[in-house]
Amino acid sequence: MRNLIVFGTRLIHLLAVLLGVSFLVFLLLDLLPGDTAEVIVASSDNPSPGAVEAIRRELGLDQPLLVRFGMWLGGVVQGDLGHSYRTGQTVVDAVGERLPVSLELLVLTEVISLAVAIPLAVFAARHRDRLFDRISAAFTFGLQSVPNFMISLVLIVVLAVQLNVVPALGFTPLSEGLGENLRSLAIPTLALSCTLIPLYARVLRNEMIRTLQEDFILMARAEGLPPRTILFRYALKPSLPTLITVVGINIGTLVGGAIVVELISGLPGVGTLLFSAINNRDYVLVQGIILVVAAAYVIANFLVDVFYTILDPRVRA
Repeated sequence: MRNLIVFGTRLIHLLAVLLGVSFLVFLLLDLLPGDTAEVIVASSDNPSPGAVEAIRRELGLDQPLLVRFGMWLGGVVQGDLGHSYRTGQTVVDAVGERLPVSLELLVLTEVISLAVAIPLAVFAARHRDRLFDRISAAFTFGLQSVPNFMISLVLIVVLAVQLNVVPALGFTPLSEGLGENLRSLAIPTLALSCTLIPLYARVLRNEMIRTLQEDFILMARAEGLPPRTILFRYALKPSLPTLITVVGINIGTLVGGAIVVELISGLPGVGTLLFSAINNRDYVLVQGIILVVAAAYVIANFLVDVFYTILDPRVRA
């Protein structure tokens, strides 16, 4: 019963945050300099007479702010985020076409980052202040100081141009083969992973060092358990909640980095769509994309919070 109350409270907080995020995203049109309707008409190919007033009425710019927000929020709840004034396509359809590419990129990035960072951090903590720990620390500090777009350019030169093992640009859908799909995502995935691996490895290493000094670890060693069993069975799990929290917090950072990497690699993802919408001054499309990304970030952090309580019974207590 208590767990249900806690979950319900967090769900109410989630809805409140989503409402606040929606209001801030809605304010984008009001915070832009100049008349939004005039800017949209000026950026169109064939502006017609009376188009400014028509757009102003369609967007509700002739209504008070709260009235417009209520009308817009009602459409959002029903899945209506408006339509692009450049292509005429609905925002939901435009984002839906690009979202699978970005989601696949983000999931692959997290999987590779954790697959490399976890064993690296475990063995660095096991060999604290020794040669392996110092080398891994220097490697992670150096890697974290390089921006992901620079890593992406280096990978393109090395892997695509010189070695010719993966394509430099473009995207191959999963329907055309898993191998070709992964090859097309290799460079952007590695570029984004190189910025996350150092952070994850350092956080987990420090937490593992603290856990290895606990009494139950000393007891396990006194019982003669193998070091590998102590590391991966007894020390790793209590150290994971902090890493999971950092993963959730870095989702927003990962999305921001993915926009640049998508542009460099020519991926037809949400980041490329957002950049194109900004260039074309397609404010309704920009507004919809930002709302989707912000809502995904908030929901992802909520799920991480829930998973945190499942992973660590002390939080539930």
